[in-house]
Parts: sequence; C-alpha cells; structure tokens
Amino acid sequence: PSLSQAIFFIGAIPGTLGFGYISDRYGRIPTIVASNTLAMISGILTPFVSGTWSYMLLRFLMGSTFNMFFIAPYILTIEYVDESKRTLVGNLGLALILTISGVYQPWLIKYLGEWKSFSWIIFGQMGIVAAVPWVMPESGRWLVASGKTERAENIMRKIAKINKKQVSEETFASFRELCIIQTTDKDRSRELS
Repeated sequence: PSLSQAIFFIGAIPGTLGFGYISDRYGRIPTIVASNTLAMISGILTPFVSGTWSYMLLRFLMGSTFNMFFIAPYILTIEYVDESKRTLVGNLGLALILTISGVYQPWLIKYLGEWKSFSWIIFGQMGIVAAVPWVMPESGRWLVASGKTERAENIMRKIAKINKKQVSEETFASFRELCIIQTTDKDRSRELS
C-alpha cells in the first residue's frame, strides 16, 4: 500500500504541471474534461490489471489527475460566484458532496461485497464529465487573458440573464475596452521580454 500511495503522489507532480499547462493554454473546461476522463479510465481499468507494473502505471495516471479533477471545477465555480457567497458556495458544495459520498460508499461496498464492482461504479460516475462543456461556462478570466473577449462577453450576458440582472450596454462596452487594454498590455510585455 505505501508504494502504491507513493507512486500515486509522484504522479501528482507531473500531472499538476501538465494539467496546469493545459488549463493555461486551452482553458479550464478542457482541463476538467481531460483530468476527469483520465481518472475515470484509470479507475475503471484498475480492477482488470493483475501485474505490479501495470497497477503502478494506473496509480501513477490516477495520481496525475489528483490535483485537478476536482480543484479545477471548484476554482471555476468560485470564479463565477459573488465574493460574499464564495465561502458558502465553495465549502458547502464541496463539504456536502464529500459527506454524502463518505456516507454512502461504505454501505455500497458492503452491499457489493467486493472492491472491483465498487471501483467500476465509483469511477464510472465520472462519465458525467462529458456534460461539462454544455453546463459549465469557460472561465471568463481565462477567455479575457486569451484575447477571446467576445466569448467572455457572451458568457457574462448569459450569466446576467440567468440571474435576472439588467446589465447596461455601457457596462459591456467598458468590459470590452478593459479587455482590449489588457490584451494590448500583454502584447507589449511580450515584446519587451
């Protein structure tokens, strides 16, 4: 068990760097989908392996997703919540889901009677990540930093509509101007370096 855990956490190091790069380069949503998909695949495959090396490889791959498969969606959720409600939304949501999971998992494994089916059920649930691109908006901050102002504005308009808030066109015009300024500043700093 200790070697398995060590391999898991060793995998977390390149995983954090790799998924961090994907997050910065391609966006938060691709990172969430990729990390959860890799976690799901490695978790579903684990009961099928019988060799030490193949098991350790799957533990390494699972570890590579460890810091991103729930932290990336957590941070993205917090980004879209008003500062006054971040503690409530972030901690309550995470604590509630982890508590429910902690309550039902022992009963599920007792009912199933063996760990292989349990692993398939637990990791199979991660397939819901396929819906993420349709239900969770990309990070507005990442879009702005990537020069995708129009897409960021469309997301902000959609969020305002969902929240039944009236946002003036002047506010959106100011938003676009700030995005242009940020993009220009970013380009200048690249030229200087």
